[in-house]
Amino acid sequence: MSQLISVAELTATAQQTGSISLGSIIYIALKPIVKIYLIIAVGFFLARRNVLTIDTTRNISFMIVSVLGPALSFSKVVANIDDSFLEKFCSILISSCMIIFGQGILTFGVGLLAGCPRNWWGGLLMCGMFPNIGDIPIAYLQGMESSNVFENPELGVAYIILYGAIQNLVQFNLGAYRIVGIDFEYDKKMEKQTRDVESQRPNLETLLSSNLHSEQGSIQSFDSFGDNNNRNSDNISGAQTSIQPQVGYGATNDSNIDDSFSNSQVQRYSASSGIRVLSRKASDINSIFDNDLRELPTENMNDLVKVFSRSRRNTTVNEHRPFTSISRGSMSVPQVKETKNFKSRAGELFSIFMDTFIENSLKPASLGIVISLTIALTPWLKALFVNNGTEHFHPMPDNQPPLSVLLDFAAYLGNAQVPLGLILLGGTIGRLQVGNIPPGLWKTPVAVTVLRIFVFPFIGFAVNGKLQEKGLFHDDTILYFISSINYCLPPATALIFFTAFFTPANSKQTVQMDILALIYIAHYICLVVCLPFTTVYTMKVALGF
Repeated sequence: MSQLISVAELTATAQQTGSISLGSIIYIALKPIVKIYLIIAVGFFLARRNVLTIDTTRNISFMIVSVLGPALSFSKVVANIDDSFLEKFCSILISSCMIIFGQGILTFGVGLLAGCPRNWWGGLLMCGMFPNIGDIPIAYLQGMESSNVFENPELGVAYIILYGAIQNLVQFNLGAYRIVGIDFEYDKKMEKQTRDVESQRPNLETLLSSNLHSEQGSIQSFDSFGDNNNRNSDNISGAQTSIQPQVGYGATNDSNIDDSFSNSQVQRYSASSGIRVLSRKASDINSIFDNDLRELPTENMNDLVKVFSRSRRNTTVNEHRPFTSISRGSMSVPQVKETKNFKSRAGELFSIFMDTFIENSLKPASLGIVISLTIALTPWLKALFVNNGTEHFHPMPDNQPPLSVLLDFAAYLGNAQVPLGLILLGGTIGRLQVGNIPPGLWKTPVAVTVLRIFVFPFIGFAVNGKLQEKGLFHDDTILYFISSINYCLPPATALIFFTAFFTPANSKQTVQMDILALIYIAHYICLVVCLPFTTVYTMKVALGF
């Protein structure tokens, strides 16, 4: 049975003792956001100093997804969810569908009206569908613990984890992340069409030079003699250059060296081979300590693309795992030959879908949720970990259930996820950069930000009000509160890594990354105002604090 104060009880208490003042609620709403942004600033600073490198970010992300995230899910869900949760699951499912699909469709429509370029339609849809349900709302709710507004904030954390589990089901298990790849497939298609058109044009210069050769043969021969001498000198200088040692990003034997790489980037830590390439002699052991990453230029989005891009490595799609929370082969775009008939295509796509679903379902993040809910919703299993008041096992000498040590272990380990996640978020923001934005392109990020941060929370108020009228929240104030603030969140950070994965490794800043940079910058600037406003409105107006 939930220990939360119901809406009716809270209203009665407010009538007797006096409701919380507006100024107090504003302070309660602002204090957690300050803490969140301070942690993000730490990550920003570490990334700008090259302490939090891209390779370090990838390793920490793997640790969060594989260990810390499942531990947090296990500790919060098992300790706070019981069989009464099934009555509230309907409201979580409806709100999740509204956030994912409703917000995605509205964002896509508004983006098209704002002139979103054709090669970012997939990113636009993904930007609307998947908010950052995870570290930000958890940190925000935990920051409100000292105010004692909610009796059991940890139950709210469990609700946020379940919201995130539904989003991950759509994003990873059902393969929605592939939508980002559509943008780059369109770019490839347009580039191919451009090359075909250029190849079909008559070579006017060739025809002109042929005519001149027939009329002025002697002059042409003299000119060609001079050109040959120039070519010979160029070949000599080119041969001298070719004997210089070549160093690439990644394995030292990689012959595909990107022209966009600068000399400072060559000296960075190699994420693929773990070898630092130094410009000095390898025999000088002191040079390893002299060449500190913190003295090099800050890693940017181009470096992130070179690490995460699937085209950087000469491997098959199924051998590359670009993002830590995705299974092998789950980040590939279905490659179906045009010669196959419709039935063969449908069968192959279905096979790819099932492989993606099964493999992602066996990942720690998915298994952690399934195991946690199974234990939490089974009274005799839950009694092995916590005192649930219904089932009893012989207690240990400390009067705790037999397996309480496992719950303590998971709770202690999982508590590290949120601060680490926010630090990684700050590091990602610190690498954002905006290239040459074409005229009028700024309208799309502005329109998307206004819709998601300022308009959609009011849609959430209306939806939650209807659910409350139908009794689907069961007077659970913290569930109502979580369902409200989830409508006011920036896009998921994973979208940056998805885009980097599909971006060709030899590309410089692309229009997809440029738009994302503007969107994230605008969202996190406006979030300082929008999230506290949503909190104040929900607590004061909807819940009657």
